[in-house]
Amino acid sequence: MTIKRISINAALLLLLVLTIVWCFKTGKAYNVILENIPTSVEGLEYQPIEAAYINFGKDPILMLEGDVIVERVVGKELTLQIDVVDDDDKVLESRVASFTLDELGDDLRMSIPVFYARAEKK
Repeated sequence: MTIKRISINAALLLLLVLTIVWCFKTGKAYNVILENIPTSVEGLEYQPIEAAYINFGKDPILMLEGDVIVERVVGKELTLQIDVVDDDDKVLESRVASFTLDELGDDLRMSIPVFYARAEKK
């Protein structure tokens, strides 16, 4: 084999390895714990939302006050939409929050009232 052919094969192998690592990092699925319970962060009290649809870009999930659910998400950078609804499922207010999984910590717990308070109005 010539040096040219060996260097081309090595470059292709390196490209394949980098592609595999990139796919593993960006496409990995995580279980995130969503909590709609009273929460205290840095001395501030956040009250749970009575009823809201939570959406990570898939089917919305209805969360009521006091609910704790586990949602499977893909990727490290996520966008969460929170739609507060009334008794007739009419949307009263909608907010969007973008975040990374590193912001949630090691246990991947997410307080919906805290994210709702910090999210941008849509």
